Amino acid sequence: VTTFFAESLIPAVGVLDIDTELTPLQESFFMTQRIPNFYLVLNMFPEFLDRILETRDTFLFGDGPLPDDWRFYIAIMASCAYHSDYLINYTIDLFLQRGGDFTWIQEGVEKLPPKLQAILEFNQLLAHIPWTIDAGHIEKLTEAGWSPIEIVHAAAIMASYHNLANFIYGVGICAEIDMPSFQDYASIRYDSDQDSVN
Repeated sequence: VTTFFAESLIPAVGVLDIDTELTPLQESFFMTQRIPNFYLVLNMFPEFLDRILETRDTFLFGDGPLPDDWRFYIAIMASCAYHSDYLINYTIDLFLQRGGDFTWIQEGVEKLPPKLQAILEFNQLLAHIPWTIDAGHIEKLTEAGWSPIEIVHAAAIMASYHNLANFIYGVGICAEIDMPSFQDYASIRYDSDQDSVN
């Protein structure tokens, strides 16, 4: 589960009992068909786990202006900003489960709709030097077709996934045995220094 905590310290998920209320991890399982290792570690801190799941449910599954596939692809972009292979693989799997376009993963950012391509640089700035974001960056996005509410939704997804990537690194999360690996598709990473794809 993690390289930093003994398995015995990780709380058990619990047995499903149809007569009792579902735990947050059980609810998560029904939404995503898996309980990822980082949720198991977060379960050591139940209040924090609850906030993370609420954030996920709001930004990825709740009401909002962005289409579902875009939400998950933006989460993949945010994971890529920190080169979090674990979170990239986990989120690509969710993206594909929800009918996301595999060519976006397989062939890279060139296959994205131009509007989605326009937010790549914003993601890198938000991840690494957010204090440099100014009105010009927002104007560039609105000129590419982004509405202010779409920018806010995308930024919220990005910020939450930037945070998750750091948490995953910080506690040494290991990939699940059955987690798909999409390592051959590194072309989704955007290198803002070269203004091109890695």
